[in-house]
Amino acid sequence: MFIVDFCGKLKKSTMKKTIHFLTVIVFAFTLYMANGCGQDNNESREAFAKPKSKTEDSIDLSNHPVDEGPGNLQIRMCHDSVTINNVGLGRLVDSIPFKDFSILKSKAKAIGAADTGNYILALKFIFGINTNNDKINLIYQPLYLKKKAPGKYEPAGDSMFVYNHGNGKFESINDSSDIIRYRQNIRFHGRTFNAATDSSGDVKSLVFSFQEIKQEIKDNQDSVVFLFNAAEILPGQTRIKHTLLLGTEKVRITPLFYRKFGNLSHLCPPSCEEHIFDVKP
Repeated sequence: MFIVDFCGKLKKSTMKKTIHFLTVIVFAFTLYMANGCGQDNNESREAFAKPKSKTEDSIDLSNHPVDEGPGNLQIRMCHDSVTINNVGLGRLVDSIPFKDFSILKSKAKAIGAADTGNYILALKFIFGINTNNDKINLIYQPLYLKKKAPGKYEPAGDSMFVYNHGNGKFESINDSSDIIRYRQNIRFHGRTFNAATDSSGDVKSLVFSFQEIKQEIKDNQDSVVFLFNAAEILPGQTRIKHTLLLGTEKVRITPLFYRKFGNLSHLCPPSCEEHIFDVKP
């Protein structure tokens, strides 16, 4: 009877007040949570904001084209000075449709999938000599260049590829015999390959960014990347270095690389463990 009477009294005298009180409490708690449990709105938003997406740094390519005249002199110097079995290297190393490089760019990006910082995507060109014809055979390795400091990047690579002109595809290789053959048989004015890892050593490979390759194609309104044997003597040195120039077949009136070669390559050695780029802010 006591319980029944009590409930009856509660229903009659205090139920409305109790419901009102609980409603106020729930409303106040909701506002408290919406404001980040006592934090101001800005702090709450920052706490739940998505992390900033990593992006590829934009390279300043303005100083990197090589004029047609000096570029052709480098190509001629290579033919006259760099030989295989006493025969000067030919002008053209390879020509590959630009669209076919997209698979290597994707592989370069995949290397850094777990990285959270900024980066540059690049391609390493490794010198080899073809077994069948004693000509330069390029081996390609996609690189993810991880930003370590402003303008400085650490390379990470994975598989190596050769280009198959028969099917228009880059194919993975594990055989390094062409690379070894290059270092055993290439000659510079008769001199053998210098395997030193500092700046006195001969070039084993060089790196171009995908940004430069794309710009070369865009500025000449072409669709095929041409790779030319070239040679240069670096400042303060007397030894000839084997290198490459990017180019195209067509030349039209467009800006940066119009009628010019691309030569923003990093020679290895000495630039094997770190690559330096001028990047845009």
